[in-house]
Amino acid sequence: MTAFSDQRTLFKAYDIRGERRLFTTEFMTALSHALARYFVKYANANHVVIGFDARHHSETLARHMASSFKAHGCEVIWLGLVTTPLMAFWANQYQGHGVIATASHSEPHINGLKWLINSQSPSSEQIQQLYQQLISNQSNDEDKIEGKDINTAIPKPNKSLPKQIILSHQEVLNPYINKAVEALDSINESRLKLTTSTHKPYIERTGSKLKIVVDCLNGSTGLFAEDFYQAHPNLCSEVIILNANVDGDFPKGNPDPMEYNRLHELSAAVLHHKADLGLSFDGDGDRLMVVDSRGQPLVADHLLYLLSRVAIEDHFASGTCSHSNCCTPTVIFDVKCSHHLPSLINQAGAEAQMSKTGSSILRRALQSNKDGTDSHNLFAGELSGHFIFNDDHFLLHDDAMYAGLRLLNWLHHQPMTLADVIDTLPQMVSTPDVYLPLADYSYSVSQDTAVPDVAPDSQPILNRLSALCQKLQDNIKDLPHSLPADTRLTCIDGLRLDFSHGFGIIRSSNTSNSLTVRFAGDSLSDLTQIQGYFVHLCQSISEDLANQVANIRVNQ
Repeated sequence: MTAFSDQRTLFKAYDIRGERRLFTTEFMTALSHALARYFVKYANANHVVIGFDARHHSETLARHMASSFKAHGCEVIWLGLVTTPLMAFWANQYQGHGVIATASHSEPHINGLKWLINSQSPSSEQIQQLYQQLISNQSNDEDKIEGKDINTAIPKPNKSLPKQIILSHQEVLNPYINKAVEALDSINESRLKLTTSTHKPYIERTGSKLKIVVDCLNGSTGLFAEDFYQAHPNLCSEVIILNANVDGDFPKGNPDPMEYNRLHELSAAVLHHKADLGLSFDGDGDRLMVVDSRGQPLVADHLLYLLSRVAIEDHFASGTCSHSNCCTPTVIFDVKCSHHLPSLINQAGAEAQMSKTGSSILRRALQSNKDGTDSHNLFAGELSGHFIFNDDHFLLHDDAMYAGLRLLNWLHHQPMTLADVIDTLPQMVSTPDVYLPLADYSYSVSQDTAVPDVAPDSQPILNRLSALCQKLQDNIKDLPHSLPADTRLTCIDGLRLDFSHGFGIIRSSNTSNSLTVRFAGDSLSDLTQIQGYFVHLCQSISEDLANQVANIRVNQ
């Protein structure tokens, strides 16, 4: 058996993540050296920032990383327990190289690892290449440093050991807070200077400081959120923090604000304190959900639209475009978002562009080169709560605390409350983003792998889903169950169908061994009809899958 064959499943599309039992000492040692070697070989790294999240065992994994990077000649800047955006912020100060031991919003028994090289997340192909290098290095001489085994390598007498710089909590936090303060100062200065524009300017609300409730879900943001928002006294009249104690057991549930019922405590606190709104962050601080003053969680599509509108209005207020016809910004959203979103983005003054799901995919799209005449990729977001501003005010990373701050700043200058703004948006009925577990054999072949010539029942489900999408592309009417004439098909990430009054999607999860499914309609009857189309289509893939899709219900 190949060394670390059991760990193959840890290497996901975005990161390394999986059962804690698979992170053995032997594996962590080999992985940390393979990753350090990769940083040095492909990025010529000589500095790296390293941190860890609130999970049990994350610090152990991070310390393995620090030891290996030093052994490979890198100076380590040790951040301690931080959020993923804080790691990214500090990576930008040191060549763009950073590593954090985190499993984000996953269950407590899951561990993981994320990293940046030159401020960019790895692609799925690069993550798989790392695994291949890991297993090949177990049996060749590359596991040696200057002729010595990686576990016993000692610098030569005339060569000093690379340093490890340990930053205190305040040393980590203060520059980050200062940068956020500078960002809002710059944004608001541009707004105040705006005198004429073809776009509607901000309208001042008198004395509109906001009382907010923040739920950290026992994750890493608990160490930072209160100081972060209290640094903006002109915005926040009061900051009430829930579940700030960092606890790797996550006693009240997974640190995932998207989970059904996970926002109940925040909603109750907003009502109890008569707050203007509530913010909730996931375990490593890169995902945001919001509750309005009525205690109602915002539909994720509406939150994405509002944040994109924040970015668009601030962009035009900045006056950076001398010719609006050549610099209309683009807002990128993922395939799981609703059918209303593109038109809302267009009405706000931007072009709407659909993308594959994945925060790292969105970041790479924003980081792509552009010249002065191209449409500017201004903002990106996805249904799961990752939101990224690309307006040069702050960090180009999905940062939940900063996204919440930008929303607060925008609301501070609006004539309506958040609840009133939400009431102006198109209403719809939707299912949550439902995860349907796949059997192990169904996940053994990727969507991009050619399907062998075998009986249909033995083909992995993902391949059959891909084949169905291809068949629909070839002739969307060539199916036993006719679809409406105005059906629009998208196959960039799974199978998505848009209709005049709703949409549906079924795709492979990038972070778990599951399919994800979502339906939305302008009414419950619209949703039910769309769900019926997908049930029938899934019967050609798997009867069991079709039954699972049929049993999906709208959360009440």
